[in-house]
Amino acid sequence: MGADRPARGAGCARRAGWALAVAIALGLVLPALAASAGRAEPQALIGEYIAAWKAFYPDRAFAYGDAASAAAFADYSPPRVSQWLQANEHAARGAQALLSAGDLPPATRTDLRVLAMRSRDELATWAEDRPLRQQPQWYAEQVSQALTYLLVRDQLSERARSTALVARLRGVVRLCEQGLEALVDGNALRTERALDVLAAAREFFAGVDPVLNAVMER
Repeated sequence: MGADRPARGAGCARRAGWALAVAIALGLVLPALAASAGRAEPQALIGEYIAAWKAFYPDRAFAYGDAASAAAFADYSPPRVSQWLQANEHAARGAQALLSAGDLPPATRTDLRVLAMRSRDELATWAEDRPLRQQPQWYAEQVSQALTYLLVRDQLSERARSTALVARLRGVVRLCEQGLEALVDGNALRTERALDVLAAAREFFAGVDPVLNAVMER
């Protein structure tokens, strides 16, 4: 996802970012602690970012095992994107300040470096790449993958799965409506491919389950 940037820096940031996401999913990062003397301690800063990440990317959180996020679909409205940018600016500044402050255990320094790289990569994605305005393939990816983990995971009851499927589809509808208004530019070839992906996704949604057909007819 995102426009081309220098491959080495972006690749490292993404790999480090996914390491943080895996840590989130496996519960390897300690919960947030209270701020002290006006400056967040490392685990508090990391905990705040984890909470913001899960709220902004509930589909990814569910993919990493967070069952509570099953029925949520990401909200990419301008106010939410603005909040996410602010959260990443805060995380990047906070991580750098703590790293510059001095004495920290090696593991904590590693966590903060990962956090700094991940937050900067998110800032580049949402402030510079602007997928909502100029990347039709980004929309196609979100739509085509909206139900993937819901359909293959066995951690939900049938009732919970059906509820989540309906909620996710409603989120897909909102995202498509947003795309009609927000998308103003895009590479011609990638747009053509995105349309092919969306057409296949529509066929898939229509054939998955009667519940989905009922939702699509509303």
